[in-house]
Amino acid sequence: MTPPPRITGLLTVDALVTMHWRALGSALHQLVLPALVLGFSVMAPLTRMVRATMLEVLESDYIKAAWAAGLPRRTIVYGDALRNCMIPVITLIGVVFGFLMAGNVVVESVFSWPGIGNYAVAAMMSKDSGPIQSFVLFVGVVYVFVNLAVDLVYGFVDPRIRLH
Repeated sequence: MTPPPRITGLLTVDALVTMHWRALGSALHQLVLPALVLGFSVMAPLTRMVRATMLEVLESDYIKAAWAAGLPRRTIVYGDALRNCMIPVITLIGVVFGFLMAGNVVVESVFSWPGIGNYAVAAMMSKDSGPIQSFVLFVGVVYVFVNLAVDLVYGFVDPRIRLH
């Protein structure tokens, strides 16, 4: 199969922009296994956090009052309880993002992808300090922006938290 014309250098984006559907399907097919590896690595702590906070919220007084008022199960569980247990989960997503950045380095090395993680590993092997410092700075800046995004999402999820 011929690759799409090079515009951005990212195969999936180039295939989508040029509407080369066969190349897009092939690129997405190649992304399945690495995406599953990264997804499974963070799925366990997120699942445990959602379960623990849901059990705690479902035992609170306002949920018991909603049950007693006869509200539908769907409204209570998904509307009231899940919304209130999302603050710790969103916080954990921000923390887990750092693990995803480190996991991305491993995934790129294992699957031989030419990404920033593989570039950092190659720089460490050759003891080149410039690219290593650039990688650490990039990860730090991205982590700061992820934490900013987490703080902004708090305002959407919890009505008690508003940005003024």
